[in-house]
Amino acid sequence: MKKTFFLFLMSCFALGMYAQAGQDTVAYYAFPETSYLPGTSGKNIAGVNCTVTYSGIGNKESNAAIVDGIYYLKFTGDASYVTLQPTDGSIAPGDSVFVTLGHTGKRELGVYLKTQGSGTWISATQTTNGEVVVAKAKLTRDDINDDGSISFFRKDGNSTFVRSFLVTHDPNAAAATEYYVTYYDQLGNKLGEVATPVSNPTLSIAYGEEDLPEISEGEVFRGWKTAIGRRVSEGELLEGDLTVYACVTDEEVATPTARFLYNMSTPYFYADEHECFSATAGGYAPIENGWYFPGGGDIVLTVSPNVYIEVVTGGGITTNFYADQQTVTLSFNGGDFVKELNIYNVTEEVQKEHGYYIVPADDANYLLMALRQLQDRDKVFLPNGIYDLGNLCLTAINKNNVSLIGESMEGVIIRNTALAPGISSTATLQILGDNVYLQDLTLQNNFDYYAKNEGQADALHVKGTKAICKNVRLLSYQDTYYSNYIGGLHYFEDCEIHGTVDFICGDGSVFFENTLLYAEKRQANGGGSDALTASNADASDKGYVFHNCRVQSECPTISLGRSWKNAPQCYFLNTTLDYSQGNFTLESGDIQRWTTKGMNALPERFGEYKTMDVDGNIISPATNEVTFTLNGETKSMETILTDDEAAALSYENFFGDIWDPADEAKQVNALPVEEDGIYLVENPDGHCFITTGEELNRADLVPDATIRRANARGGFGYKAGQEPKSEGIENTAADKGKIEKVVRNGQLLILRGNALYTATGRQIAR
Repeated sequence: MKKTFFLFLMSCFALGMYAQAGQDTVAYYAFPETSYLPGTSGKNIAGVNCTVTYSGIGNKESNAAIVDGIYYLKFTGDASYVTLQPTDGSIAPGDSVFVTLGHTGKRELGVYLKTQGSGTWISATQTTNGEVVVAKAKLTRDDINDDGSISFFRKDGNSTFVRSFLVTHDPNAAAATEYYVTYYDQLGNKLGEVATPVSNPTLSIAYGEEDLPEISEGEVFRGWKTAIGRRVSEGELLEGDLTVYACVTDEEVATPTARFLYNMSTPYFYADEHECFSATAGGYAPIENGWYFPGGGDIVLTVSPNVYIEVVTGGGITTNFYADQQTVTLSFNGGDFVKELNIYNVTEEVQKEHGYYIVPADDANYLLMALRQLQDRDKVFLPNGIYDLGNLCLTAINKNNVSLIGESMEGVIIRNTALAPGISSTATLQILGDNVYLQDLTLQNNFDYYAKNEGQADALHVKGTKAICKNVRLLSYQDTYYSNYIGGLHYFEDCEIHGTVDFICGDGSVFFENTLLYAEKRQANGGGSDALTASNADASDKGYVFHNCRVQSECPTISLGRSWKNAPQCYFLNTTLDYSQGNFTLESGDIQRWTTKGMNALPERFGEYKTMDVDGNIISPATNEVTFTLNGETKSMETILTDDEAAALSYENFFGDIWDPADEAKQVNALPVEEDGIYLVENPDGHCFITTGEELNRADLVPDATIRRANARGGFGYKAGQEPKSEGIENTAADKGKIEKVVRNGQLLILRGNALYTATGRQIAR
């Protein structure tokens, strides 16, 4: 009773503190006084003067925090939000919003306000001791949803503990005499501010294209828009202060590699901004939440001679089809509506050969369509080239048991350029399925880390389990690899991962074998420090184990890792510190080989075993007891592992009988050629093709052509004649098996011992 009474008083105090005299409460809600909320996703509840819907709020005790006896629940991503729908009165521009946050040691805590994908930042004011924070702001027209509700979302990048939401209206506030319209150019620079009398609140647009910085060739000025993308018009009535931005976008041209992604489920899709799109009828309808054709009509598309078109209609029904003409007309019946229309101009039709979708070199659109068409056991093959996804993020592999295979790690680059940071919104590739296999490719998030003053940008975001990366290079800076699945089990072999802040981070159990960890400069000038890892392992996970891996760094100070949340675990076994790319230290300030300050949890176990230099000399200390701290709590542990502790983290003990990913990733010798095998033939001119052993034995290859055989997951192994020698073979035996290449009558032949073979492995007479 005493605790309940205390919490009730605190709730009333919070409400009264923000709803000052003369203010009406429009909507108020505080989370129930329980340590966690089972099954909260999408739950409808009652607040003061409002109905509340909340979704994506954590439903585990670890997702709650208690500050001064009051419970706060955690927002962990863009899927975490609360919507307040007033039942008495309505939310209006000029109303004040207050959000009570609980967190320690941060000033910028924010929930921020989003409406239809964007919104106003709410300023956070820190109170005494940094424990309770009040975020507040005044609403503008664009902060209010079409149905009169208001939605609160987490500030991107920070897990945020939230207690309550309040919207108030002050009927006694002095009436505004002027509304101010603020203009920004396409580079984000303020052009000016113009006052409009409230007595005649008609918008008169004060700036035009001639007032903007020079617009690049191929770009078009589309008008002035609000932060959520609504285009403002001359003569519209102002309801409050307004901020608008110059909208400058690329002119649409139907080239063989152009990609147009039309989101027609928003009222802010404007047909006249798209040169390759026109509609003979219809328009946006809020009830249908799409482009609605009440009496039928057409959409006419201007495309390249080869195009894939994806149409998402009512009910989320998706239709894909290929067309080979330059004008495509889509006809709709009365009552139809379109939510998305995506155009992928490609160089040729997506086709599958020998179990692979074979993507033309450099054709990112073809790659996207191949990934969308994947079914169980399918494979995609990428010849050497750059597959530029532009600003597209979260390109998904959402099927199970599929493989994405490149010709080489250095030669195949799949890249995107995230425009804004975010651990859950920027990934170059996002794996949603289970048992996904990647080999011989590079994933690069080209987010401008230094110019944007840092920020999270994933290259690979894994939300499934049993993903394998073999000969894969990941390039980014903060949060390069994100294993986002508690209970997930993953394997890396012969890979490279580059980054700065926590660039290997997340949940699950991940084993890294013979992988390069490359710490990039934290700051453009070379200063600062990097953390290689940030474990968020659950108590049931094994965390991160690095075995026979190598560390290089351009950053002067690095940490083996720091704790994130839950029960962090991370281990480095037989690690080589390689100073060839720059000298670095593991000891500085809060870094004692590990970062001593926890983010949201103290580590469950951090450990290191037989770290060595490039000559194989053991350089890890005999002992390294570290005291970790978080919010006044401490935890000390010996971070140098014993022989028995290291043995318990071996590959065999890590995976047990559950899974043998190294066997799946095992490379296969090209020779001898077997008829039922699948082979990659690489010609010296850079052209390559996939064939069967049966076809290969009948083929005449060009001189210096090489062949590689596919393994169980479709990845191609050693080139014929370049297989590594088996360990323990005597020199005489090795010499006897030595391979030499000879050319006779323009044909490439292979001499092995006393036998002569064609390049395809067929034995012939000497």
